Amino acid sequence: MKQAIAALNEMISQSPSYSNASRHFIIQSGKLSETKPIRFDGYLLTEKEKEFLVDLVRKKLSKRDIPVDGEVILDYQFSLNAGLTDGSIHVYNF
Repeated sequence: MKQAIAALNEMISQSPSYSNASRHFIIQSGKLSETKPIRFDGYLLTEKEKEFLVDLVRKKLSKRDIPVDGEVILDYQFSLNAGLTDGSIHVYNF
């Protein structure tokens, strides 16, 4: 499901991303879409922080089986001084 990972990374890169967020993505018939974020606040991520997040998501999800129908929940927290301080990726089948 490399296409879903690429689409997820593109959505993260192209959209405003906040430093304290929980984002919810749905996969239906292999196509990815983002729902309304569960939580988003803090400062807007810098391009460098977004690139770090995209790379981390790519690495973590490339080791997992991505469902044709399911959901991905991306939960993370950045700090201005410490970078990524907390993060998790959950993948569920429908």
